[in-house]
Amino acid sequence: FLKMRAKINGLDLFFEVKGGGRPILLIHGFPLNRKIWEPQVPVLVQAGFKVITPDLRGFGESEAPDDLYSMDLFSDDLAALLDYLDIEKAVIGGMAMGGYILLNFMERYPKRIEKAILMVTRPGGDTEAGKERRTSLMEKAQQGDKEEVVKAFEAVLFEEEGFAKRKDLVDLVRSWMRATSVNGMVGGLMAMRDRKDYTSLLPELTTPTRVVVAELDKAVKLELAKE
Repeated sequence: FLKMRAKINGLDLFFEVKGGGRPILLIHGFPLNRKIWEPQVPVLVQAGFKVITPDLRGFGESEAPDDLYSMDLFSDDLAALLDYLDIEKAVIGGMAMGGYILLNFMERYPKRIEKAILMVTRPGGDTEAGKERRTSLMEKAQQGDKEEVVKAFEAVLFEEEGFAKRKDLVDLVRSWMRATSVNGMVGGLMAMRDRKDYTSLLPELTTPTRVVVAELDKAVKLELAKE
């Protein structure tokens, strides 16, 4: 991996680049970082891709401003990163919150995407109950209780049997989540809570897209079935 740092929209963003050929940009979920893609990178490089894995603002090694966060802002950072790398168009994949960002990117920067990959994500916005839950988690993180956020999202990332069968992986992912800054946690929750609902706009998003759903991700499957 070639680890790099760039000044993007006034912030230091860290990212890694591996391989050559067609560029593919992978957007991690919440509250994770670029390391989540380490198993996929060698496979994609072997398939002939140049793989770009950034840490979003507030996550991993990237700078975490004490400021408002939004899907627009995340998308703008990624567009600026492509500019920095002199990449006009790329395949872009997004997981979970990364998928929310990708939907925003598909709407606002359609000419920058060759193909899109939406992974374990959904087009709908949060319900009122969901927004209240995110606000509650934001308040806990601001009070220094990051562990409450970790517990909430490990339940989303792992199905029940996985905690016993893949303990090493669960512990590794927990360590990534615990390392996320308070500003990143609060900002990410804010951006997800206030994100746009794309359900009615899906027919207008014309980018060729593949949707990947985990076998045990019942919530995502249910929402996709409604579309």
